[in-house]
Amino acid sequence: EHLAFWSGEALRHSRARSERRLGHSALSFERRSATERLHARAQRQGQMSQDAGAPRVALVTTLLLPAGGAEPLVSFVRWHLHIGFAKIYLYFDDAGDDPVGWAALDAAGFAADNRVSRIRRSAAVLEAQKTCLCWDKFGPFASTEVQARQALNAEHAGAAARDDGCAWLAHLDVDELFFTESPERFAEHFRALENDGVGHCTYANHEGVPERPGVVDYFSEVTLFRRNHHLVPLSGEAARGMAWWRARTKRGQYLLCYDCGKSVVRLVDGASPSSVHAWTLPRDSGFSRRTALADARMLDVAAVASDAATMPCVLHYVACGSFWLRTKYEILGNFDDAWFGGALPIAPSFHLDARDAVGASDSDGLDAFYARHVAAPPADEVARQVA
Repeated sequence: EHLAFWSGEALRHSRARSERRLGHSALSFERRSATERLHARAQRQGQMSQDAGAPRVALVTTLLLPAGGAEPLVSFVRWHLHIGFAKIYLYFDDAGDDPVGWAALDAAGFAADNRVSRIRRSAAVLEAQKTCLCWDKFGPFASTEVQARQALNAEHAGAAARDDGCAWLAHLDVDELFFTESPERFAEHFRALENDGVGHCTYANHEGVPERPGVVDYFSEVTLFRRNHHLVPLSGEAARGMAWWRARTKRGQYLLCYDCGKSVVRLVDGASPSSVHAWTLPRDSGFSRRTALADARMLDVAAVASDAATMPCVLHYVACGSFWLRTKYEILGNFDDAWFGGALPIAPSFHLDARDAVGASDSDGLDAFYARHVAAPPADEVARQVA
């Protein structure tokens, strides 16, 4: 693990430990015929695994899944309930009667699970969000920008979470996983944040690397990750590993998407999203901020965690599989080269190039793009980087 390319062994080992507690992994490793039995067991034992004295933590995500893409959502919900989240708020960015994933959750046994709240996009929800503190910033773009809807949904969920007795809220995408080794470590982490007077905590994001293109459920199939460069040791071997990735991509990127992490916030009056990555706390909250990232762009030395390398983290399964690359950018469509009406330009990047590659409707060209930017390295290079 001293190299830039991070093996998924830590995740595999954690899953094995989870299997000893639950009988099977909480990440939907069982066959479909056993799904209901697994869920019933997880419901019985998941409640017991949550420390009664630990802070209650909620999770919010906004999602719009492609046809045939419901399986990861079930894994997303199972994992996060297992690891310790008390509530999950799923905002379906689809006003239809049967959004993709809804029926799959019912079939998996979540129809009557009060730990999971499902909200469809609607005029009524948008009207309720006009009271959000972040409305002036994001409201004008709610009809055109998914990031605006994500922020509004996050603050809207925060109010519901407080009503449901939660003290913290995490905001993730549906292709991300909040990872820590066990429910016990999850509870210990949030208890420590409270004891230390922390009100906002940012976690490192690591990017998944699929070892084959035909991935269906990235949460259960992908076990290799590029470590966030802010946590990569400054060694020659690590530098060579990172250089390999930068040389491969068209834009010289190491991570294909963001590198600034994702955050949780303490649910206090006046907390509101500043972006999909972070929150603003009221000046008089009295709470400090903590981060796993010593990021020179926004460095606050006092906020950098002393245990950054062992903190929980976010695993980002970005375009992990050719199906997921294609359908993600089909859903996003021919978006502009800037967010929020041109106020925030998007730098030349994988994100823009993927938009164009999918939009070209050239299957051979898209396969070549996937192979260059997303697919795992040759086996000998993988062995060298994880050695």
